[in-house]
Amino acid sequence: MKFYHGTSAEAAEKILVDGFGCNEETVWNCSDNGSTYFWAHAVDRIEGEGVSRAFESGLVTAAMRGSLDKRVIVFELDIPDEFVGNWVLEDHSCEGMAGAWVVSSNWLNARLNESAVTLRVFVREIYRPDFRWFYLTGAAEELLNLTDEEAASLHLAKRLSNDGILCSELFEETRLNANCA
Repeated sequence: MKFYHGTSAEAAEKILVDGFGCNEETVWNCSDNGSTYFWAHAVDRIEGEGVSRAFESGLVTAAMRGSLDKRVIVFELDIPDEFVGNWVLEDHSCEGMAGAWVVSSNWLNARLNESAVTLRVFVREIYRPDFRWFYLTGAAEELLNLTDEEAASLHLAKRLSNDGILCSELFEETRLNANCA
């Protein structure tokens, strides 16, 4: 089964060197640092939706980390069906994450090292650093790890973007440019 993990260019570089779960903290406060989260190929019975959601996750990660790199990275993980449901589980850590899956980062890294799981990498220059806070206006703020200063910047972006309308437009632009065929 194919799964997709989206992230910033900086985090992707760490993953390629150190493995999944190498970051000291997660972007979401409802996530476990020892786990890796990704999207199934089909979400809500829409084929290929997982790739789009992974690119959106990569945009959010880039925005949260203040990335200046325009690249968003999606890792495609081909995980044998025998592991799905046993080691790879549906994610229920955050609300509104239907179609998301989770696995222990250590387990995933071990399967990658023994070639039981294959990995492909997709790179797209779709992140616009100048719109950092606008990418986050549609996210559930209580799930983000924000400082008080960052929360103030996000509130300003929400007011300027008419409560997330610009965020929707940015993500729609991403969907048009994120084909991984």
